[in-house]
Amino acid sequence: MICPRGAGDFSPMKFSIFESIPNIRYGFSERRDGNLRITAPTEDTTANRRRFLEREGLRFDRLVSADLVHGTQIHVAADADAGTVIPSCDGLVTVVPGLILSVTGADCFPIYAVDPKWRVIGVVHAGWRGLANGIVPQLIRQLRALGCDASDVLVGIGPGIRACHFEVKGDVTRAFDAYPEAIHTRDGRTFVDLPWIIKTQLSAEGVSEIEDAGECTFQLTSKYFSRRRDQDGPLEAMMAYLTFVQ
Repeated sequence: MICPRGAGDFSPMKFSIFESIPNIRYGFSERRDGNLRITAPTEDTTANRRRFLEREGLRFDRLVSADLVHGTQIHVAADADAGTVIPSCDGLVTVVPGLILSVTGADCFPIYAVDPKWRVIGVVHAGWRGLANGIVPQLIRQLRALGCDASDVLVGIGPGIRACHFEVKGDVTRAFDAYPEAIHTRDGRTFVDLPWIIKTQLSAEGVSEIEDAGECTFQLTSKYFSRRRDQDGPLEAMMAYLTFVQ
């Protein structure tokens, strides 16, 4: 499979399905914004996160971050969570306007979910382990628990490592035996199409409005960090955020 976008593409990540929703704000940082890693943060990464949000016109003290463990736990964020990192979770949902939900990634996919009818939002971090264990159905279950109907939920799939570069071994392939259409072989090597799996799982939950940003973090070398591509040195990550501004 060929990467859908070239390595020099610096157009900002946008989802057309979100553009008509009043007061929704979302984004995904780029390499030029610096390392925005949340796990094992340093003074520099914290400062980078603050600067990035302030440039976006958002308040750092309203940020709620998931610390990420490649699991399926999703936290329902309350106003008291503002300015905190939620332990042992890979996703956040909220009904509180003004809270900024955040996950990070360096090849794993951020998934943005918005119910414009009830003004409920959610964002999750989806790598292959989370997908194999059901983080996407868990996201929709959490949204339903907050009063949403899946048919009203709009979902954007952010940048991550795509089938063009996500080469795997047998253990990962076996985790997706239920999705043979997502497994591709090329020159004796095996690749998995994670966005295809995300869309398939969302559709199975009743979500019909899904938009894929179509960006590969591995391919876009100047735009994004990629853990698989940049294996040497400390982990560097981008930050996804989503909020209904007050």
